[in-house]
Amino acid sequence: LQEVHRRLKEKYGSLNKIAAAVDVNKDVLRNWFTRKMPNGNARGRPPITQVKRLMNLVGLSEVSFKRVGRNGTFLNLPEFLNEDLCWLAGLVAGDGHLTKADDDKWGVGISFHNKDKRLIDKFCEVLEKNFGVKYNIIFNDKKQYYTAQTSSAILAEILIAFGVKRGKKSATFDLSNKLLSCEDKMISASLRGLFDAEGSVEKYNRSVNFIVY
Repeated sequence: LQEVHRRLKEKYGSLNKIAAAVDVNKDVLRNWFTRKMPNGNARGRPPITQVKRLMNLVGLSEVSFKRVGRNGTFLNLPEFLNEDLCWLAGLVAGDGHLTKADDDKWGVGISFHNKDKRLIDKFCEVLEKNFGVKYNIIFNDKKQYYTAQTSSAILAEILIAFGVKRGKKSATFDLSNKLLSCEDKMISASLRGLFDAEGSVEKYNRSVNFIVY
C-alpha cells in the first residue's frame, strides 16, 4: 500500500486530488495510508477490489500483492505465480472442497481430503510457506482418511480463477482461461496436483492410462 500511496501522490499530487480521482473520502484514504493505531497498524485497510483498482490506476500489476486480508484476517501472497500455487489448485479440484456461497459468514472454507498423510502434510506445507494461513488436520477414524482445513476468501478467489468450483464437488474440472494462459510448467503443476489427489496409472498392453475418479 505504501508503494500505491507513493505513486498516487506522484500522479495526482495532493490528498484532495487523489480522493477526487479515486472517488474515496480523504479521511478514509488517510486511514489507509498514513494514520496508525497505537500498535502501529493502519487505522483502516482497503478491500481487495479497491486495492486492485488503485494499483491499476498507478500501473502496478496485481502480482505485487504481498499481504492482504479481510475482516481482520490476513494472509501473505506470493509476489509471482508459482508452481506450488498451481499444484495446490489441482489438489483442491481433485479431492478438495470450497464451501458454497451461502456459508460465507465466517469466510470461505477450503479443505483437502486424502488417505495419504504425506499429501496432506505437503498441502499444509504449501499453505504455510506461500500464504502463512492457519490450518487444521482432522482424521476420520471411520473412513480412514485425513482432512486439512483452512479459511480464506482471498485464497478461494485464486482457486476459483484456476477452475475450482464452489459447493458440491463437480464431476468435471475446467481448465480456466487464466490457467491456460500461464506457462506450461504452471499448467503441468496444476495437472500434477489433480492426479496426485485422485489419479492412478494402469498399464494395459504396452499403454499407460491416467484415470481420475
